[in-house]
Amino acid sequence: MAQARKSVIRSFRLDESVLQRLEEEAKRRNVSTNTLMNQIASGFVNFDRYFEKLGLMKIAHPTFSHLLQSASEEEIVNAGRNAGKDVPKAIISAKQGSMTLHTAIDFLRMMGDYANLYKYSEIGEGGVRTLTLMHELGPKGSLFLMHYAGGVLEQVGIRAKYSSTDHSVTIEF
Repeated sequence: MAQARKSVIRSFRLDESVLQRLEEEAKRRNVSTNTLMNQIASGFVNFDRYFEKLGLMKIAHPTFSHLLQSASEEEIVNAGRNAGKDVPKAIISAKQGSMTLHTAIDFLRMMGDYANLYKYSEIGEGGVRTLTLMHELGPKGSLFLMHYAGGVLEQVGIRAKYSSTDHSVTIEF
């Protein structure tokens, strides 16, 4: 049985205009302002503070897609593999201490949840774990993400089976 998360009451001062925008956004998302603030704080605690140390650059999907379109498939494969072996290891080490299958998968989930690189889905059935990364980056985006995820998983000894469509990557192991 999962233990319920404990919430704590705290008071913070916010500029009136910031609070107004937060309330408008919460209403648009159909959540409470408290829930939205918790999501924002969670994003900082679980993602932004680690990426800030490594020089995170936020980039729009169309901009990243344009960069991918300008590269050859070989360059994309190399970039994906190298990117999957470099920064993820540093972030995982800083956040969780060591690189394991659990922390590698948690990192891939985090890149979907917090970096908005893709929509992450995971299913475990019959001893096979299937990860699906759905994205809006086109075929070259799938090529990049396949080798990026491969670079992350290879560091923990996972040799997976990869398949892709123009807008998704499926990883089975």
